[in-house]
Amino acid sequence: MARALGIPVVGGNVSFYNESDEFGTAIPPTPSIGMVGISGDCHAPGMGFADAGDVIILVGDTRAELGGSEYYRVYGCVGGSVPVPPAGPQKIIDSVVAAIGTGRVTSAHDVSNGGLAVALCEMAQVVGAEIDLTGITGVTGTAGVTGVTSPDLDPDAALFSESHGRVILATPDPDAVTRVLQAQGVSHQIIGEVGGDDLRIRTGGGAVVVLSHDEIAEAGESITRMMR
Repeated sequence: MARALGIPVVGGNVSFYNESDEFGTAIPPTPSIGMVGISGDCHAPGMGFADAGDVIILVGDTRAELGGSEYYRVYGCVGGSVPVPPAGPQKIIDSVVAAIGTGRVTSAHDVSNGGLAVALCEMAQVVGAEIDLTGITGVTGTAGVTGVTSPDLDPDAALFSESHGRVILATPDPDAVTRVLQAQGVSHQIIGEVGGDDLRIRTGGGAVVVLSHDEIAEAGESITRMMR
């Protein structure tokens, strides 16, 4: 992927031994990657939701790709489809950069470990949001192959699939942002609005998940503690 995107990785390290003999605790192996690049003047949005009323847009395709996911790890599941890189990853990146270049994106965040649910929690630590996934369109087939859109994506896949090549954008001017995404030919969907004190996610199964800022903060802090 570094070669495909022309990314200069100049160094890195993976620490496999993060145990404390003194306290009998440990954290998972920790990779660090060093990169270098040149950026011109640009509007750099924050990673967290900022302004109530902003429209939330999910860029990229979601597939039922839970194999090897954090969701499966937590529940001890095996099997399932493992995420594969999308075709034309540079086009997705260029479209997000172009959208940000409009100056109308107030926050942006990638979707990676833990899927959409975790990314939304990371964005909603100060300002909440109302998310509706009842109409989220899944894509069947292998990434890179023209798939068939399906409205029947299971709630667990919609929330926790780790399909690659997805980004969440928040904007007060969705028309300006979607015009750029459409011009680039990149799939995208409006999934909610910024605002409120909690993160509320309505799933395709009709259930509503409500998480307070305190619950999100406690969960985030738990992953940095040394575990026995």
